[in-house]
Amino acid sequence: MKKISFLLSVASAALLFNACSKSSSSAPDPVYPKGIHAKINGVTWTAQYANKVTSSGGGMNSFEFDGTDSASHETIYLLVTAFSGRGAHNLTSLSIDKAYYTTDTTAAAPIYATSGSINITAMNDTAWGGTFNFVAGGKTITDGTFNVNF
Repeated sequence: MKKISFLLSVASAALLFNACSKSSSSAPDPVYPKGIHAKINGVTWTAQYANKVTSSGGGMNSFEFDGTDSASHETIYLLVTAFSGRGAHNLTSLSIDKAYYTTDTTAAAPIYATSGSINITAMNDTAWGGTFNFVAGGKTITDGTFNVNF
């Protein structure tokens, strides 16, 4: 009887340990909605597609992607050139990290961010997630989230 009690105790402990251990997932945690989302001057905006994340060098040490809303033709572009893990990347007119806003219906040049940030908060082997906000000319981009595959 003691042997059965011992085995039941070990099995219970193993189940508790397994239930409390962190599970592996293919989605960033915390999970943001797939794609790129934001508010542009207070109006909700969602990209219908996001261009692929890129890398440079031997590892994933930079990324860049953009998303476009096919109805409004508005595009948001984000670039982090010195990626070193989770964290905030400040945007200024002089920073190496960039963000811009543009519309595809005009030949006008993109309007680059003069202030703001890109914050990478979630990443795994296939996707990155985070938040962003910036000011570019007369456009204020707020409540930005991304969850993109690479």
